[in-house]
Amino acid sequence: MNGPEVSFGAKLALAMHELKTNAAKYGALSNDEGHLEVAWILVSMSPGQELRLRWQEKNGPPVLPPSRTGFGSRLIQGNLAAEFDGVVELEYHPDGLACTIFAPVEG
Repeated sequence: MNGPEVSFGAKLALAMHELKTNAAKYGALSNDEGHLEVAWILVSMSPGQELRLRWQEKNGPPVLPPSRTGFGSRLIQGNLAAEFDGVVELEYHPDGLACTIFAPVEG
């Protein structure tokens, strides 16, 4: 994990929990070779700042885009992005899921 001190808030923490749960069940954290890299930065915008968070699973089992949208994907890409007026991008790389979150930061 790498990034400046920032309070993520309950809704973003829920997304992180969902990503972690899926990584442990199906992704990079479900085997001995896999690992996870999480990094974030704060970018000055007008007005305020934007959080840019990158979740990258590496060396996990082969990943394919899902054939249907499950609860976790709907939660992260739809509901959660709308809740914090942000954008969530999911990428299905062969060795692991990548998730990038863009969210405005207040205060």
